[in-house]
Amino acid sequence: MDTNRELPTRKLVFGSCLVGLTIILVGCGLITIQNTINTWLPIDQGAPNLALSSLFTQDMAALTPESIQDAEEISTIQSSGKPDEIVALHQSMDDMDLLVVHESGLFHRWDMKTQALEAEYDFRIGMRTGVNFNADGGQVVTPGMLVSEDLLYGYSVWDTSTGEVLDCKGDHCPDSLKNYEEGFEDSGLVLSPNGEWVVDYRGWTASGYPTHLNTNSKGRIYVETDSFDDKYYTIDKIAFDRSGVYLAVAIEEGVLKVFDIEYEFLSPADKRTLIEEGEIPGEIISDDTFSSMPKERQYGRYDDENPMYTADLAIDDTRTWLARLTDKELVIYDLRRMIFPRHMKIPISNSNLLAFNHSGNLLAVATDDEILMFDIAKRKQVASFDAGEATALFFTHDDRLLTWGDADGVIHIWGVEGSEE
Repeated sequence: MDTNRELPTRKLVFGSCLVGLTIILVGCGLITIQNTINTWLPIDQGAPNLALSSLFTQDMAALTPESIQDAEEISTIQSSGKPDEIVALHQSMDDMDLLVVHESGLFHRWDMKTQALEAEYDFRIGMRTGVNFNADGGQVVTPGMLVSEDLLYGYSVWDTSTGEVLDCKGDHCPDSLKNYEEGFEDSGLVLSPNGEWVVDYRGWTASGYPTHLNTNSKGRIYVETDSFDDKYYTIDKIAFDRSGVYLAVAIEEGVLKVFDIEYEFLSPADKRTLIEEGEIPGEIISDDTFSSMPKERQYGRYDDENPMYTADLAIDDTRTWLARLTDKELVIYDLRRMIFPRHMKIPISNSNLLAFNHSGNLLAVATDDEILMFDIAKRKQVASFDAGEATALFFTHDDRLLTWGDADGVIHIWGVEGSEE
């Protein structure tokens, strides 16, 4: 037998098997990674469930990257009789009314078709940057008391249909709702989309408290930023996605984190119970120890030397895009990608607000003197409008109008006239 001839053949066979095994292992690894991504952050691949056009917008074309160049101001509403900055805009549950909160605490409900004032209430506001609505516009949260230039204490949650206070924290609250212990001074707060949580944040922590509307609470939301060498990093903005499943946290030193709040922020006792009942993944190690799978994703890196102030933060309705607007730039991440998720990075130094349309294909960014429009998929700016300084931005639920407010209390309504047919 010629052993010298068989040796290369054996090496060739062995090498081929090794290559094949490597390919199989790599393939399995990629499948595992992809499955992990899909189970952690499911992405809606289909079109979102947009609202039907209201009587006011039925003759308007949808605002898309292709049509936005033709948008123009079609109407204005003088929402206040004196200069009173608009700090938040939203739509009523039936999509017929526009909901407006002014810096003074004045709340107005405007009929979008007739532009008639439907309701007016006085909501207490201690700080203009902490006002936001839940997903259907039924509730709005306002900061309680301004204790210094950039810190507040407490909040109120209001029913936008009746003007009644539904939940409250702080010394300003009515006696019937004073059921919270004294808390810390906060730098900001957010109302969850379902109206059942108020999340406030200060320094390196964010805490969520169940409101009176939350009767099934299993604990409270709590998150800390990372710490290295006894240095804690600072949260300067948080935002929910519209479904209320995910909470994005912008850290001043550069990092963005997205948390699954459906179970990540439950109390340890509640989390352990759910693990034991098999409702969430995890392992009971001993009587007082358990492990659970992390539900967190991080974007960017920590940079102590170049902190950045986050002017606005948002996850779009399709949970595809995560956008951060800072004092230096606009950065958008593609949540479908674990490797190289950064999708866009555009230097913008004088911007203050951003808003996704509900289809997730158009982004409006307000600067000191104009509104910029970006086609997100194509990574390019498609339009700009001279608009002065916008203080609030909102796309209507059917994606047919962009509404924005200004410091004089005027609501500006933009759209594209003519049907899509």
